[in-house]
Amino acid sequence: MKEIKFLVAIVLGGLANAASAQSSVTLYGIIDLSLSRENNSSGIATRMESGVLNGSRFGLKGTEDLGGGLAARFQLEGGINADDGSSAQGGRHFGRTAWVGLEGGFGQVRLGRQYTPIYLTLLNVDPFGGAFKGDMALRNWFNNGGARIDNTVAYYSPTVGGFSASALYELGEVPGKNSASRTIGLSLGYSSGPVVLAAAYNRRDNAMGTDNERAGFVGGSYDFGPLRIHAAYDDVRGSNVLPSAPVHINDAMLGVSAPVGPGRLLASYIRKTDKLHADSDAHQ
Repeated sequence: MKEIKFLVAIVLGGLANAASAQSSVTLYGIIDLSLSRENNSSGIATRMESGVLNGSRFGLKGTEDLGGGLAARFQLEGGINADDGSSAQGGRHFGRTAWVGLEGGFGQVRLGRQYTPIYLTLLNVDPFGGAFKGDMALRNWFNNGGARIDNTVAYYSPTVGGFSASALYELGEVPGKNSASRTIGLSLGYSSGPVVLAAAYNRRDNAMGTDNERAGFVGGSYDFGPLRIHAAYDDVRGSNVLPSAPVHINDAMLGVSAPVGPGRLLASYIRKTDKLHADSDAHQ
């Protein structure tokens, strides 16, 4: 039996022979802690919470000029539960993102653990912009496709005339069945002046490759000056687990953001409609 392997690699490292190459590495992070008081059926509890406004994190990101208009880039970012010092994202060292890529006039290609196009599209129109307590996807609103996916190849186009696009493919890594545990994501965006428009599609195949869950998303915002109006809608149907457990859900959001002094006022209303299960609708 012969085993044949095809290997495509992007490696970022020191280029000893390229004296003219320019490189930079940035260490960055956020520590977000708050005190909260909760009163529920279990009683009253005062808690310290990590990541109320933004997820606590630390990271490294860098670039190396390869010449000829090409640059190698990387980003490693780990989530932190700052209240006890443990790692977030299930204990992963770099659970938020871990990728290496090549950038040029064609755009950017990345390999690794990355954000899905549908999630990035959502963040672009969410008035909370990923802030933890108001973030729609992490609070079970517009929660389709996942925020981050392992083993992905992604392409990000340059912006031309206000338009940009991205595509992502997750390798399911199931021998003999490329469609199993696979994710395909696409997005198209437009931004010019006060207008932001966005659309995205996400498809997740189950572990057997026999069924899939499909999500379509459209959204946008318009800046009137004193305030910006936000809106989004999605349709999710199918199943990425078993054909016997399908879903058909719609989410709709209206929001507003406005500058107030040195900060911003943020508000949104979200409605989830479950078309297959009774008494399963929700709103926030």
